[in-house]
Amino acid sequence: MQLQSALVFKNEGESFGWEGLWYLEAPEATLRRYIAMKSKRIGFIFLLLAVAALSAGLGAYSASNYGTSADPLITKSYLDKVLTPELSEKFENELAEALFGIENPDTFMVVTLARGEVLTGSAGCEVLLRSGSAGAASGNVEAIADFTDATTVARGESITRNHLYMIMEDGDGIVAQANEAVLLVRGNYRIS
Repeated sequence: MQLQSALVFKNEGESFGWEGLWYLEAPEATLRRYIAMKSKRIGFIFLLLAVAALSAGLGAYSASNYGTSADPLITKSYLDKVLTPELSEKFENELAEALFGIENPDTFMVVTLARGEVLTGSAGCEVLLRSGSAGAASGNVEAIADFTDATTVARGESITRNHLYMIMEDGDGIVAQANEAVLLVRGNYRIS
């Protein structure tokens, strides 16, 4: 190998300066350096391929061992006997709550309440007392509106037979005070 120094012109208008010392290498050394650089790249590529193949193999193994016919994730008997009835019951309860206890809100329905039972209506529910005695039940002071007399009935007051009442807010209602109260109801309601 030989040592060589060189002056290099840096930029136009600047003076000459030393760029550094350069070594002339034999072609064999250049070839060795080139091969070493390429072998590092090839080794890195093989490493990436090995990691990808290992990941794919582990994924396929884990996917094939879960939920087989010999070891299912869930048994059909559990699904039929436990899960389906629970979901059906929950669906029916939520549906009944969403419908709020009535089949057809456009027609009057005859509803009979025993003593102490409460008919809770949604806003706009109409009630007509046909027989027995009942009173207003509410969290508000003025629970229901009497359309016949154009007045309001306060919580705890009795309602009059054959008067048309309207529930003003969701959750207000009528409580049976006699052994039996027969009502005509139009709108969404539930009995508790």
